[in-house]
Amino acid sequence: MNKKGALELSVNAIVILIIALTILGLVLGFAVSKFRGLSSQLTISEETPTATPQIPIQFPGGDDELTLTKGQTTQMTMSVYNPSTFELDFRASSNAAQVAGSCAGVGTIAFKNPSTNKVAAGAKATTATTEVVFDVVGSLDAGQTGDLVAVVTVEGGVSVGTYACLIELQGENSGYKTAVSRSLFLNIV
Repeated sequence: MNKKGALELSVNAIVILIIALTILGLVLGFAVSKFRGLSSQLTISEETPTATPQIPIQFPGGDDELTLTKGQTTQMTMSVYNPSTFELDFRASSNAAQVAGSCAGVGTIAFKNPSTNKVAAGAKATTATTEVVFDVVGSLDAGQTGDLVAVVTVEGGVSVGTYACLIELQGENSGYKTAVSRSLFLNIV
């Protein structure tokens, strides 16, 4: 009788072990998928200096250099001084402001605006052009300084390297005239 009891105990132990391993596998699979989603977006948490008329667009760290990872989305806070006579509203249903500019380096980069889903006005985009998607949230009144949140995605076709860029914030209600611009080095890693 002891032999039969020992056999029942081992069958129960095996069933419990299989159930425990199944639950552990499901929990690990869920955790990995959540962390994979988090790692696809990076947030730059360096302090952003306040923009001035001399440096109207400030990026995190206040440097003349911005490092972004190819194929990854990065969120950052930009400080912007708007010296123009018109508001910059990046989420307007019509006449939304946009990020434009040009970069010289390993290849050609065009800035794409998700609100219009088009390459920025004035950019010389070709079918070979790769894109950096600049999604800016917020608005800034004329003559004011404020913070704008930017979510920047460097698409996979962008070549790794350093680019000399001119970033422009343009207002549509002015016929896409440049309100403010800033030169910087864009490092794609």
